[in-house]
Amino acid sequence: METPSRRFSLTRLLRENSSLQGLALVSPTAIYLLLFVVLPMVLIAGLSFLTRGSYGNIVYHVNYSNYARLLDPLYLRILVYSLGVGAATTVLTILIGYPLAYFIARAPARQRSLLLFLILLPFWTNFIIRIYAWIMILRTEGFLNTILLNLGVIQVPLNIL
Repeated sequence: METPSRRFSLTRLLRENSSLQGLALVSPTAIYLLLFVVLPMVLIAGLSFLTRGSYGNIVYHVNYSNYARLLDPLYLRILVYSLGVGAATTVLTILIGYPLAYFIARAPARQRSLLLFLILLPFWTNFIIRIYAWIMILRTEGFLNTILLNLGVIQVPLNIL
């Protein structure tokens, strides 16, 4: 019979081996990324070499015509335009963002908080619109109560909010 000190212990193994600790921490995320990012991209890349049948189904015949069409002047012009827009956006972001970040970093603490609030405020727009939509749906005279009243499910509007 083995003594408790000689038995295999995953906890002890992880505690003693720092490289295994890192591997144990990274593994769930790596598996998730492999399954839901890398694998779909590989499948799409593989499917891009196949052709489409007359009914829209996939015909397993390797064809490079999809990639040959990329050299068409229309697609090249669109590609160059898209890359130009991306480059211009990057340059403008750098020209505006770095001086603004420097100014915020050098501002007094009280002003820094206000400036950060003003910078982050536009990012809340989507959240605020969704909250307003939920209020319109769930209020006493809202969409949900109106539907439930008209269907006869409830007799009096629910006070959900």
